[in-house]
Amino acid sequence: MIKKKNVVYRMLLLFSCMLLVATINNCTSDSKDDELVIETFLEKNDGTKWKVTEEDEIIYLRINENMSKPIELWISEIIMAKGMADDDCYYYSDDLMGEEEMEILENSANKLTFTYLGNETWEFTVEGSQLKMLFSNTGGQQELVYFDKTNDDVDSFEICSEEFKFRFLK
Repeated sequence: MIKKKNVVYRMLLLFSCMLLVATINNCTSDSKDDELVIETFLEKNDGTKWKVTEEDEIIYLRINENMSKPIELWISEIIMAKGMADDDCYYYSDDLMGEEEMEILENSANKLTFTYLGNETWEFTVEGSQLKMLFSNTGGQQELVYFDKTNDDVDSFEICSEEFKFRFLK
């Protein structure tokens, strides 16, 4: 009789341990699944808006995950705005960097680097509440610009008429 009790007790203990192990295995995360969740720079910063005010212009930039328009620009030239009847309009472009004109070199979680027209390199990184943009070309020219993060509603900006658009805006 004691042996039967012992066997039943051991079986109950064995099944309890198996149930505990099965429960623990189902609750732990699979590291392979975690690796697949890493976001690219464009995914991570999708919809973020940035602003820089330079001597003669205000530039807004929005980053999009959409590769047909990864970067949108709104530019207000301060000097021209003084002479215009409507000084609140912005020049707008969403096709400066079309897919056929750019080649992405890196789109990691923390950096976006691409070449544009084969002779320009653009590198974007986020440093706190600033977007660092480093531009360089094959002629040795380099320019570093820091944009500040903004919540300004760029979609509500009045767009300037076509006749005032800059040459580089398509």
